[in-house]
Amino acid sequence: MTVLSLPRVAVQPDFDAILLESRISALPSTFWLSLYPRTQLASPPVHASVSVLPGATARLAASDGIECTLLGPNKLRVSSPSLEDPIVVTGPTATASFGGNITAIHIAPSRSHAVVGGDDSRIGVYSTSNLTRTSAVFNGHRGDITTAKFFPSSQVLLTTATDLTAKIWDAATGENPVTLGRADPKAGHHTRPITHTQFVERGRNIVTGARDGRVLLWEVSQAVVLRDLFAGSKLHDAFSGRMGGIAGLCVGDFGSPAGSPSPQLEPMEFGTSGKLCLAANEDGTIAAVDLQAGGSETPLFVVKDTGNNTKLTAMACDFQRGVFVVGDSGGLIRSFDFRNTATPLLSLKRNNAAILNLETFSNSSGRMCLLFANEEGSCANVEIDSNAKVFLRTEYVGTDIEPLNGLCAYEKTTMVGGREGIIRLYED
Repeated sequence: MTVLSLPRVAVQPDFDAILLESRISALPSTFWLSLYPRTQLASPPVHASVSVLPGATARLAASDGIECTLLGPNKLRVSSPSLEDPIVVTGPTATASFGGNITAIHIAPSRSHAVVGGDDSRIGVYSTSNLTRTSAVFNGHRGDITTAKFFPSSQVLLTTATDLTAKIWDAATGENPVTLGRADPKAGHHTRPITHTQFVERGRNIVTGARDGRVLLWEVSQAVVLRDLFAGSKLHDAFSGRMGGIAGLCVGDFGSPAGSPSPQLEPMEFGTSGKLCLAANEDGTIAAVDLQAGGSETPLFVVKDTGNNTKLTAMACDFQRGVFVVGDSGGLIRSFDFRNTATPLLSLKRNNAAILNLETFSNSSGRMCLLFANEEGSCANVEIDSNAKVFLRTEYVGTDIEPLNGLCAYEKTTMVGGREGIIRLYED
């Protein structure tokens, strides 16, 4: 399948500050803007200067055939003959210093707060209105944070770290009533750090994936492993750490086939019926199991993708559409249909920078959107129509050329953070 290259628009990181200064001073100013068209168009990069013309309403005048329209104090629409469609460039509406490398970000379902995790067991909860940090202190992990999420209630946190544990916290007080995992092989715990987590419905059960290559179903209140989801399957080698760690994990509704028997639930198992668990291994193996029947001999589907000598690095799922998306260490993004995994629906690539995060959602028109962040600090929103035509809709700018390890989008709010230690909040 042909790999579709994605265009890119880069802009001076402080362009929004320049716009504000020009508006206040009533003096003209400039900022730079660079456009990198899709490689299929065989057009060279364009490096332009954008002049800010002050007035009652600021106007922009760009060079080199680029048209810039001001959409807001931190938002531009960029058009050019070398672009097939305009691209919106948006800067952050708020920023905050985290004080170190950011490894995880998650916005609460209530949208009122977000949790941020980082190196040296650092965890903070922030208001999404202005990125003010709350007073809650989270002491307990002994290692770098690998994941951090709000439970569906928006009142409780789940975090994991390189100390091989997962912890449950009161988001408001920092109290830690439950710790899962002590690296006890006899209890079936993970033996290497957990890298991915998913909630089952309200979170009485959770699913974890780790660098030991295993995927476990837990009961939270008793901190008990209920099942190793791939222990009894033909994929045991791929999902036992022999091939690589877990690169992505998704859990969602898919329904049970008509007439299929209902496996007996564990006494502490809640909400697993009709749930699908997808796991991606770094080695390129992607598999799906019925969460309620996990550990059976036959996965629902298996994709084995070991091309290009790259590792899988990220995965996201759209269960409503029956589509999953994976990204790899070479910058390639591919989407697959659950019902036919033999050939990707589409393949995208911006450059060779590793894809670190992927998220899927639907926009106001009902179209599928794909949000990605990579190793070189790029973050963008891609729209895909019903004919699999791809439009790069939004570039989120202002980031440094550093890996963006943390990314979360919820409705019209997007947050990113990475090695430079700055949290950035965007409102679409």
